Amino acid sequence: MAWTVFFLTLFTYLAPAQMLHTRTALVTVTPSTLLVHNSTFNPSEKVDGPSVFLGLLGSCSRVKNNAHVGCTNASTHPVYNLSVLPSRAPSHFLSASQAAAIAAAVGLSFSYAFIIGHTLQAFNIKYLDQPVLHHFIAFFGVIGFLIGLTVFLVMRLWLGKAVDDFNLIVSDQGTKGPQLIASVSNGFIIVWFAYAFHTAPLYVSMVRL
Repeated sequence: MAWTVFFLTLFTYLAPAQMLHTRTALVTVTPSTLLVHNSTFNPSEKVDGPSVFLGLLGSCSRVKNNAHVGCTNASTHPVYNLSVLPSRAPSHFLSASQAAAIAAAVGLSFSYAFIIGHTLQAFNIKYLDQPVLHHFIAFFGVIGFLIGLTVFLVMRLWLGKAVDDFNLIVSDQGTKGPQLIASVSNGFIIVWFAYAFHTAPLYVSMVRL
């Protein structure tokens, strides 16, 4: 379970710039007439247009639904390519803090060290069965958990506000506005599940103290 938790968090951290380009992101901007035609919106109506997928390390984008997806280089100093969005789109709201990417990497590093230690402990290796090592392993787990969870909680608040502001400005433009809608995406759901399950191996490690 510990490794599953780690990889779920890692995949969310790397997406969409490095992997899962259109499947996992923290925020998406997709074609929609929901904000332009509030009263006459037809859920079955398909809208073609630009899409953007944003994560901690960068972004991916495409000009149309069936177009090639281009991604920025994954970096802890991310660059977000929002050039596919029309000029009326308030794209300046859509960005993530560089500090968040670095802090998340630190949290993942602590979690990785914790999982390595926790896995080795599970094999009952004699030289690892020492109180000081139990304390170090539990410490790494707690620090990794707190840093990672804090980063994603802050980013959820930050990007949630950005999504609301983006959609409000698009809606205020009425029929002249771009046919787009921003949404908080599935990356956060994956992370919440990962950190919920992370408490199990962390609890086991704490009990050994």
